[in-house]
Amino acid sequence: MIRHLLTLAVLLSITTAPAITIGGSKKEAAAETEADRAYAELQKGLETPATPEDWRKGAPTAEERASFYNSAAQQALESVKKAIAFTEEYPDHPKIPEVKKSVERMRLLAIRYGSEMGARTSAFEARAVALQTATGAKGASNAVDHEALARGARELQKDFPYEPRVYDLLHTAARGLKKDAAREIYSDIASSLIAEPALKGKAAGFLNRMDIVGQPMSLKFTSVQGKPVDITQMKGKVVLIDFWATWCGPCLAAMPNVKKTYAELNSKGFEIIGISFDDNRARLVNYIQKEAMPWPQYFDGLRWNNRYGREFGITGIPSMWLVDKKGIVRDLKAGENLSAKVQALLAEE
Repeated sequence: MIRHLLTLAVLLSITTAPAITIGGSKKEAAAETEADRAYAELQKGLETPATPEDWRKGAPTAEERASFYNSAAQQALESVKKAIAFTEEYPDHPKIPEVKKSVERMRLLAIRYGSEMGARTSAFEARAVALQTATGAKGASNAVDHEALARGARELQKDFPYEPRVYDLLHTAARGLKKDAAREIYSDIASSLIAEPALKGKAAGFLNRMDIVGQPMSLKFTSVQGKPVDITQMKGKVVLIDFWATWCGPCLAAMPNVKKTYAELNSKGFEIIGISFDDNRARLVNYIQKEAMPWPQYFDGLRWNNRYGREFGITGIPSMWLVDKKGIVRDLKAGENLSAKVQALLAEE
């Protein structure tokens, strides 16, 4: 009897004990459950749309094909939006890597379905070539009508909303437009769900460069010489940021003036940081040793995919920027009258 009573007491204590959540509070458990529910819901939209059953019985009409592919493209784009929102809402969810892969897959599906499995691709190409020819953007012409190209690209965008190549046309147009018009296009490209990732990166870099004058500069890396570099720790100095490469003829032609200015003004507070677009470390190291260039050099071997080249929208070298003693970017064309510009910044309080 006593044994039965003890057993009953233990059972009662278990059933009336407060709930225990292993690894966290009830609130944390609820959040995890909510995230898992959101992921499960997201998964439904990440499934590739199946073609209608009726298509197996007979070939669909052109209207039926267009309707299905347009609907599938819209569904894919909506899935991309939801997936991106999920990664922002639950950045630490264990399924984030899979979600990111799904984003790219659905982006490509949107492009594929939006072009109606290639039926409209040739029509886009024909109009795109005609537009490029009419505006001087075809070939190596230097007389491009950028405004007309932008207008034509926007018209193509309306008619082919899932065609990523329209963003290449817009990108070309933006490079010759006034600042506000160019910024609008670069913003559209950078935020697009279907533009190619590399082009989106370029657009983001252009946006950074357009607005960087008057803003604090940020550069932090380990130089090819093995020393840490942090421009935020160089306040009180005037710093030249030289985007260059040993394979760049104009860069090498400008180097004697850069070295001369450094020799004259380094003792007064002038420093240089090199951002090399080289892809051969040994060649870079040999050159800076031969030319006695003591300032630090950034190197990642990626040429035009250089980290800082992408971040700051560098599309041509040499490109020389000046940062004042407060760490603020002041000039993006420092190569012109370099010594005079450096001296003027050194004279500032």
